Order: sequence, then C-alpha cells, then structure tokens
Amino acid sequence: MKRKTGKRTRIRWTVLLLLSICLTLGACTAKKADTETSPQDTAKYAMEALKQLDLETWNRYTDNYVSTEKNWLGIPVSREYRVFNELLQPGLWKGKKLLCVSTMGAFSGDGAGCTARLLRKYGAVILGGLHIRMPDSVCDSKLLKKTLKQNREIIIQADKKIESAALLIKQGIYPKDGITFISHLAGLLGQRLWFYGKTADYTDKLKINKSCIGCGLCCGICDEVFRMNEHEKAEAYQPANDDNQSAVQDAIDSCPVSAIAWED
Repeated sequence: MKRKTGKRTRIRWTVLLLLSICLTLGACTAKKADTETSPQDTAKYAMEALKQLDLETWNRYTDNYVSTEKNWLGIPVSREYRVFNELLQPGLWKGKKLLCVSTMGAFSGDGAGCTARLLRKYGAVILGGLHIRMPDSVCDSKLLKKTLKQNREIIIQADKKIESAALLIKQGIYPKDGITFISHLAGLLGQRLWFYGKTADYTDKLKINKSCIGCGLCCGICDEVFRMNEHEKAEAYQPANDDNQSAVQDAIDSCPVSAIAWED
C-alpha cells in the first residue's frame, strides 16, 4: 500500500512539474513588437490601438510595459505599466489628490469637469480645475482663427494665468474652472450639443465653383487635395482626410474669391 501511495505521489509531482514548465514557457513566449517595424508604422499602430483602447497592441508598440511580477512557478501574477494602469491595476487613483487642467479656445465649458468626473469614479479627490486659453486648433471655425500676433498674446496671457493660479494654490486656494454644476451645463449646451449639430453633415468632399480665378493659392497650401486643371482652374482631385483637413480649411478660408466649399 505504501508503494502505491509513493508511486502516486511521484506521478502527481511529475504532472505538476510538467505543468509549471509549460506555463513558464508560455509566459516567456509572449508576443513582442516586430523589431523591424518602421517608426512610422509603429506610431500608426500605437495610435490605432489607442483609439480602440486596444491595450495589448498599445503595449507591443510602445514602452508602456514596465515589468512583470511572477510567482515561484514562473507564472505572471501582475504587470506594471506607465499609462492605463487604472484599467489594469484597479485602485491607482484611489485617494489621489488632483488638479484637473484643460486648454480651451473661445471657452471651455466643463473641460476640466469631464476629466474630474471620470477620475472621481476611480476614487480620486478633485481639488480644483484650471482652464487655460491657448491658440485654437479647430480648423473649420473662423471665429477661432487668430493671427500670429494674437496667438502670441494668448500665450502670454496663459502664462500669467498659470502664475496667478500657482500663487493661489500655494495658499491652499484652488481654482474651480469647469468643475461646477453651471460649468457642466455650459459644456453640455454650449459645446457638445452644438458640435453634434455642427458635425452631423460633415463631409470629406469639396466643390470649387466657377468664380475660381486660377491663382493657385489653394494648391500651394494643400497640393494633396488641390491641383490646377487643363483650364488653369483649381480642382479638388482628392477628398480631404484627417491628416490634411486643417490645411484644406486654410485653403478654403484663404481663397480670395471664396470659390471653395465643402459639399452639402
């Protein structure tokens, strides 16, 4: 009876040993980014993963992954990452005291509040919010377009606001930009609902009417979309895309006879 028990014990330990070896080998053969991937493709894959919150691909093509902690069998039990730790390591933000900072164009509504509400869900303590006006990047609103001189003045004023806020924070007084209930309403009604309506009919196609004088200015601004045809008039031979949309809007706004427009 003792012999049978000893034999069974050896079999169990052998099975456990083989299982641990298989698991260890599996952990060691995890996917890694192709070392021959070009920097351009690496950036492309990383951004696509970020848009879809595909953390596995994101970690493969960035240095987000830091280390892996394994148990005595060599089985991974936890991993450390530089960003997105909250999605992989619950509790990262719990109890952390934060000041939410948001940039803005004409006005920010509740830019800081959007971040604050998200972080509160994870247990963060929001001390305040700060909105900093900066040169705008919205390409299809003439209201927000400024000259170089105006943009430089905006940056000067931004520096002053940051310095003023820093002095108050040292005294324990935190700004409340964007995190009040009124700011939440302003962001909802004055920004998000407005943008939903504004972008509902957006298109990537352009039209150039007969008033074109053939100056070629649009071609000089964005030759990926505009070119001169056989009649020495401008034509849009390619639709706009995410990479050149800002340049296309500049061409539209710069046309001396307002001949270019987005198709309805």
